[in-house]
Amino acid sequence: MKNALVMSISMILFFVIAPNAFSQTCVPAGAAGGIGGAGTSFDFISNGTPSTDSCWNEQNVNFVANTTDCGWASNAFEFPVTFSAGLSQSFTIPANDQRTHFQLAYLMDFEDPNHDAGWDKVYISVWDNTSSQLLLTDAYNGSQTSVSCTSRSTAIFNGSLAGHTISVQFQGSNAYTNTHIRFRFIQFWGWN
Repeated sequence: MKNALVMSISMILFFVIAPNAFSQTCVPAGAAGGIGGAGTSFDFISNGTPSTDSCWNEQNVNFVANTTDCGWASNAFEFPVTFSAGLSQSFTIPANDQRTHFQLAYLMDFEDPNHDAGWDKVYISVWDNTSSQLLLTDAYNGSQTSVSCTSRSTAIFNGSLAGHTISVQFQGSNAYTNTHIRFRFIQFWGWN
């Protein structure tokens, strides 16, 4: 209970008080034709691949280059041994945006030979800061099957977010050096 309280307090402080590294200075990935038909989908995340650790707020998170869990060399954000890790990015959807369907998608490695659900866990959330509303969530912990380079996506949020500031947050903990929790190819899609 004490550890959960410490993690919750540190996450609140990180996401509320930490300066926004994004501040609309990073360029979103942009348009693609894959979701919702050609020309209607747009990825609002900047540097979701990632190529560096820029455009992200990080707390106890490592940027790792050339991991091979996906069968090819790619970069990722990794939660090292820590009881309070956090990764977030905020952005504002343009006021004239007409998209009404939104979804978070990402690739995740969650390799936990210890199967420790209490300490090895992640919670992913998408917040609408403008309306103070939780839009989308996902979670994973050590009691679940270990996965490498697994595609994950949240449910779909339906409704206009035009003019709203959105925060994508990855929070978690890792108690063991042989547990690997990584994220890459992070995307927040909007489409008509």
